[in-house]
Amino acid sequence: MFYKFILSVIVLVFFSTLTFAQTTLDIEGMVTDSAYAAVAGANIFLVHGTDTLTTVADNDGHFLFAGIKKADLSLIIKHLGYKDYLYRLSPPNNQDKIDLGKISLKIGNTKLKEVVVKAKAQPVVFKQDTTEYDVASFN
Repeated sequence: MFYKFILSVIVLVFFSTLTFAQTTLDIEGMVTDSAYAAVAGANIFLVHGTDTLTTVADNDGHFLFAGIKKADLSLIIKHLGYKDYLYRLSPPNNQDKIDLGKISLKIGNTKLKEVVVKAKAQPVVFKQDTTEYDVASFN
């Protein structure tokens, strides 16, 4: 009787570790532009609730998130000159790896605000052996 109990505990622990090992997932993909050229250096965020993982696309546009807990996730891709990309994914329980394939970013206009520099020019600048005069400073 004691041996059956020990054997059942060992079997239970073994199967619980197997089911625990299947709760992680790998997510990979490639970031491209509308001409399917790789977008190197794109910032990629994987968001679950308040937790965020970040990575950067390599020179070929590839990215990989390894050992992610299976849950409803949001993938956000940002790069200067392109519109932000948002993708929501709910991984199925029977997959350990998700390949998102080529993700094409659309061109977006990023306009910066106008910058005005206001400074008064120095009318006279003394250097080691010369003196410079700014003619516009004098009437």
